[in-house]
Amino acid sequence: MPFATSIAPASASRAIAPIAPTAPAPKPLQRTPNPQLRLDPVLGLLVVEIRDASGAVVASIPTARQLAAYRAAAGARPHVARLVSKA
Repeated sequence: MPFATSIAPASASRAIAPIAPTAPAPKPLQRTPNPQLRLDPVLGLLVVEIRDASGAVVASIPTARQLAAYRAAAGARPHVARLVSKA
């Protein structure tokens, strides 16, 4: 049993839309390295700071609480604070 089919050419079935102008490419963001390393000059410790997209510190190693404890301990023992500050 023969089948009768008709297929329209592809160019006749679709209209070609004009290409819309594209917007200029966005400027690349200035990013800081994440995590960022910082030397605490008073304690002589390396602090690793993890920042969010806006650049604010969201976590650090050692933590802010631990850094405060180190500072308090250095203040309680002045000879340690002098050794750290002279180095």
